[in-house]
Amino acid sequence: MQETTENIWRVEISRKENLINPHAEEILHELHDFGINSVSGVEYHRIFLLATDAGRAEVGKIVYELLIDPVVEEVSIEVNVPPEKKSQDNSAISMEVHYLPGVMDPVASSTAEAIRKIGIKVQQVRTARRIVFHGSLDESQKQIVSARIIANKCIEEVYEGSAGSQKPPHPNRYAFKLKQVPILNLDDGELLSLSEKADLFLNLEEM
Repeated sequence: MQETTENIWRVEISRKENLINPHAEEILHELHDFGINSVSGVEYHRIFLLATDAGRAEVGKIVYELLIDPVVEEVSIEVNVPPEKKSQDNSAISMEVHYLPGVMDPVASSTAEAIRKIGIKVQQVRTARRIVFHGSLDESQKQIVSARIIANKCIEEVYEGSAGSQKPPHPNRYAFKLKQVPILNLDDGELLSLSEKADLFLNLEEM
């Protein structure tokens, strides 16, 4: 049985003040390409969520040995952070992008392996990113931002505000269902129709 932990450490990494963040600059340029000129600046923060019973000193070791470049980056380290709903102050809008349950996260996997190599037990690592928009966005603009600029909705979900350090999501379990279809008495047209409706992608001969 896989070990479980009650502690989810949230590590948020940012560029130091007055240093250019290429990811933030790219997002700002994309906003302008979409005709969204109501945002004057963008912040980009990397997030690591560490499910571990390690204490703050060990988590600090993980952060400073593996996760950040202290010359150009700064970090906040918190544990069991509650979710935060979207701010009522529309002058700074925060959005977080997280992988959907079941989606592979290569950075998280390699980070977990590196943590174990330095002798610290970690149950799971997840990554996310937080983007802060300084300015205003109406609801239609937020939809453009979340669907076309900062996230891939096929594999990611966007939270307005903060997801905090929520427990690891679990994908829905697949329940196998056997469906029997009588095909012996179907004519050619019905066979092709069945192939299309059932997403079988089979031609007449294969059917």
